[in-house]
Amino acid sequence: MNDIVNYLNEVFDRYEMTAELSQLKEQLQADALERYQDYVNEGDSEAKASGRVLVVLGNLEELLKEYGAKKKDSHIDLQYSSEKGLKYDVDLNGIFGRVIAAARTPSQTIETSYPTKDSLQIETKDADILLCRGSGEFGVSLEGAANAFSIRESSSALLIRQELRHGEKVTVTVPSECSEIVVRTASGDVQVQDVETEDLNVSAASGDITFSGKANTVALRNASGDLDCHNFRDAASLVLQSASGDVDLIQEGDLGHLNASSASGDVELSLAGLLQEGEVSAVSGDVAVRLLSGSPLRIKTSTLSGTVRCRAVSDPSVPYSLKVKTVSGDIRIG
Repeated sequence: MNDIVNYLNEVFDRYEMTAELSQLKEQLQADALERYQDYVNEGDSEAKASGRVLVVLGNLEELLKEYGAKKKDSHIDLQYSSEKGLKYDVDLNGIFGRVIAAARTPSQTIETSYPTKDSLQIETKDADILLCRGSGEFGVSLEGAANAFSIRESSSALLIRQELRHGEKVTVTVPSECSEIVVRTASGDVQVQDVETEDLNVSAASGDITFSGKANTVALRNASGDLDCHNFRDAASLVLQSASGDVDLIQEGDLGHLNASSASGDVELSLAGLLQEGEVSAVSGDVAVRLLSGSPLRIKTSTLSGTVRCRAVSDPSVPYSLKVKTVSGDIRIG
């Protein structure tokens, strides 16, 4: 419980206290301690209850901005240790308008659950993400510093956000009633395992993305990581775009529109179902497409300096098409 009070004191001590801020702090502390007691009454240990409350509180900077809070102009060096061994170092320099607030806590795992929503949204900085199939409700597990994450609920969405670069992993079990999943990460890996939803959108700056399951529309994008889409079933639209990673797809069902591309990585596709329209491209990487269904396709290939080997028969009379192009990579279709 003291961890909660200490955290609120540390945050509000950075600002010039006003009557409005004082009232806000009192309300936040009262609500937080009430929530803490509820968790303890439900059977949580004191440490786990404190951690869950800190996750709910999250980073309060945006809230304080809404209240027009002004940071102190003095330089403050503050360090304290909580009863649970949590250490906080704060360097506040109002003269240069710069605030460094690093919360250093031992790694811990916080587990909680939330009612099913239509939408799940996750935003992380460097934490890895694992999504698995669940039922009934969202099961959430957060590994890292207690105040590295925040969780917000609305009537239709659950938002999990990494506020500080002290997170390690976010694990969520996702019920099939959740119709939309949106994931954004800067440098963490994302794994989506056997999840069923309507719309899945994942983007990463420098992490690998893997997906297995079923969704009507899927978009996986990254700048410098591999994209692996295995045991993928029927879908209306699938987008796989990587700047410098490999793209690997094993498609078991029918697919409406496919867009797969990589700038400097290889693209390897295995299509077992009907493909209505496909566009596949690479710049310096090779492209290999295995057509396992035997369904007819209009096939068009182009390359500047690579070689083309196509064992499949192109049928110009059918409405279904596959276009494959590279700049310097080889093309293999069969």
